[in-house]
Amino acid sequence: MPKTQGIYLTYSRLLDRKKADEWDTWYDNIHLPDIVGSGSAWRATRWQRQDPGHFGWTHTNIYEVEGPDIVSNQKKAAGLAPKWRAEGRHFLEYALMDLKFFRPVGRWANLDAPSSTVQARVYVLSLCGDRSREDEWNQWYDEVHVPDILDVDGFVSATRWELVNPTPYGANYLALYDVDIEPEVAQTNLNSAVPAMYKKGRMHPQVAMADMVWLIPTGRWSGLGYTHGKEMEPGA
Repeated sequence: MPKTQGIYLTYSRLLDRKKADEWDTWYDNIHLPDIVGSGSAWRATRWQRQDPGHFGWTHTNIYEVEGPDIVSNQKKAAGLAPKWRAEGRHFLEYALMDLKFFRPVGRWANLDAPSSTVQARVYVLSLCGDRSREDEWNQWYDEVHVPDILDVDGFVSATRWELVNPTPYGANYLALYDVDIEPEVAQTNLNSAVPAMYKKGRMHPQVAMADMVWLIPTGRWSGLGYTHGKEMEPGA
C-alpha cells in the first residue's frame, strides 16, 4: 500500500508582491516545517501557476497524508495556527483562498516519488456532466483518457483523486500529470494531440473540464518536497 492515502491542497495568493522573497523564505523555513512537523502531512510540495494572472490563487501546496482521515489530519495544523500567530510564525501579507481534500480514485492512485526531472505538474479539475454515468465515466478516464495523455511526449506520470466531500454541483475529480520537458513544449504537444482524441472518438461525451492549470515547482522544496526531519534532504 502506498504511503500517501490522500492529499489536501491549499490555494493562496501573495498580497504584496514586493515581499515575494520574504514570503518564500517564510514558506520554506517556517511554514512547511510547521505543517509537516505537526503531523498534518508527511510530505509537502510547493507550486505556482505558470500564468498567475490578476485574480484568484497563484500558488498551491500539495500535502500528502498517510490517512485514513485526511480532514482530521489537517486539523492538527489548523489547531496550532493561533499558537503560531502568537509566536510570530505567521505571514500577514498573503491570503489563503481555498482548501480542498482529496482521496485516491481509480487505478491511477499512486504518486510517484519526487523527481528533480519534473518541470511542471498539470492540474485538471473535471466532472461528468451526467452524474448517473459516473461509473462509466471513471472507467473511461482510467482506461482511455489517462493512457492517451501519457502517450503525449513529455507527460510521464498521472494520479487521479476525488473530493472527500463531493459537491452536488461542479467538479469533484482532480487529475495531476507530471511533465519532464519544458512546459511550453509539452503544451504544444498536448494541444496537437487533443483534437486527434476527439476525432478518433476517444473523448467521453460527458466530460467537462472545470479548470486546467500548469503548475511550476517553486521554492526551496519545490516538487521534491519537504519531509519532517529531512530538512537538508529535499524529498527524502
